[in-house]
Amino acid sequence: MRKAGLLLASVVFLAFAAPVWAQTPADQPGGKVSYPNPVNSLLFSSEGAWKFEARVKGGVEHLNMNFDVNLPFSGIQPIELFAPPCPLNFRLNDANLWMGRLETEMTHEKWGIFLNGEAAIPANVGAVTPAEPFWAGQFPVGWQGSDLLWGSIETGVAYHYRPCVSLLLGFRWSPFSENFRNPGDPTGLIQNFRSFYGDVYTSNMRDDLYIPYIGARVEPFPNKRLKLTVLYSPIAFADVSQQYSYTFLNIPHSYLQVGQELERYSMSNFGNFVECGLEYEVPLCRGISLGLWVKGNYIKVSGNANDTYAASATVAGTTVFTYSGVAQGPATLQESTISGGATFSF
Repeated sequence: MRKAGLLLASVVFLAFAAPVWAQTPADQPGGKVSYPNPVNSLLFSSEGAWKFEARVKGGVEHLNMNFDVNLPFSGIQPIELFAPPCPLNFRLNDANLWMGRLETEMTHEKWGIFLNGEAAIPANVGAVTPAEPFWAGQFPVGWQGSDLLWGSIETGVAYHYRPCVSLLLGFRWSPFSENFRNPGDPTGLIQNFRSFYGDVYTSNMRDDLYIPYIGARVEPFPNKRLKLTVLYSPIAFADVSQQYSYTFLNIPHSYLQVGQELERYSMSNFGNFVECGLEYEVPLCRGISLGLWVKGNYIKVSGNANDTYAASATVAGTTVFTYSGVAQGPATLQESTISGGATFSF
């Protein structure tokens, strides 16, 4: 976070300090006024050389995520959690995150190279599991979230096919993780076990998306203030896992008789990804512009998921019981975002 803050501060300083070296705007054919990019004046001296563009974006992102593993209910309960097969329905809905994004592109004649990165400010977002290992779908369980981390980094090339159309080929990596604790159910049973016995029931989610994509960027007007971007991938890869850990105390708040359970759901497969973005910029002076942007995307990945389980019980530090199990079943990951905010470009 400290390095990211220094990077952002450096970009903002450069954007405001660089106009000292910028050229004076010149009238162009057609009456259009051109504001030379101050960074280009600093880094690139000759006409027709590489051109540098950068955008700093800030805004709000609305994130939804569903992870479903369709397994039958085994009814096997070694300690407190149900062993495989056990269904899972995970819902992370209505997560509103403050986020920032940095976009850079270097172009030369018809070709461009871009490198973009974005990240959300760490947040605490709760989740609901209509089905999980404790109740196996009999009652929903709500969770308090903590340490939500989400972001992405992408790179690729752009081919300026027409003055108003660019073709894109890129790759994006987007990781997500969050921890969940203090669960509760409508019956109050989990809450009672936590308060009276001191049981500990936690979960964590990890989702890595690897997305090679093709796309197009359209700038329908000569002034290029309005931009429409569309991306698509039929081979977006998701590596997702949801883990549940239960510490069972047979004697209230005593570790003399302890049970430990760990159940993990995981899936790795390919799916479809689509994204659409729209932005509008207004030039201010000397190569600096302000604008607004909005973007939405959706990914769906289906395949077989693994449900693995391990349990042990100890008495006075001696292991007296162990159990393990594994099952497989169809699973689906669906993730969507809608975001928007302001743009500062130079």
